[in-house]
Parts: sequence; structure tokens; C-alpha cells
Amino acid sequence: MNRFIALLLSMGVATSSLAEQPPARPPGPPPRIDFARELNLSPERGKQLEAILQNEQEQHRAARDRARSEIAKLLSPEEMAKFESLMPRPRGPMGPPPERR
Repeated sequence: MNRFIALLLSMGVATSSLAEQPPARPPGPPPRIDFARELNLSPERGKQLEAILQNEQEQHRAARDRARSEIAKLLSPEEMAKFESLMPRPRGPMGPPPERR
């Protein structure tokens, strides 16, 4: 009887802890923020802001690719494979990680 009560209590604790967790975010990149709408910008200013953000994103991606290329020249293939496995995966609108060698 005591085991049965302990089992019921543990099940209740387990299910209540599951209920407290926030819902999982769906797979894929996070939702994109519509800055123009959130900032109440005119369509023209919204396009200008979007162009600036896109340019910054492209520069960041190019810098990351240049750094990876330099690192690949420095490390052996085995070291590079381990290095890449240690690097965090990019998230969000940056897109997928670069091709693995």
C-alpha cells in the first residue's frame, strides 16, 4: 500500500513538473521581427532599415567565413573537425551553418 501511495505521489510530482514547463518552440528559425511595423515606420524607412540590417548580416557572414578559412589553414583536418564540433550552431535568421569539410 505504501509503495502504491509513493508511486501515485511521484507520478503527481512528475506530471506537475511537466505542466510547469513552457511549451516547446516549433523547429526552425525564430519568428522574424517586423521592425517597420513595431517602430511604426513608413514603408520607405522600413525598407531602408531592412537594407541596413541585411547588409550587416551579410558582412557578419562574410567575416565568419573568412575566419573559418583562416582557422582551417592553421588546423589539421582532425583538429578542424573537432573545432567545428565544439562550435555552437548558428540560430535564427543567420541561416544554416556553413558546409562542413
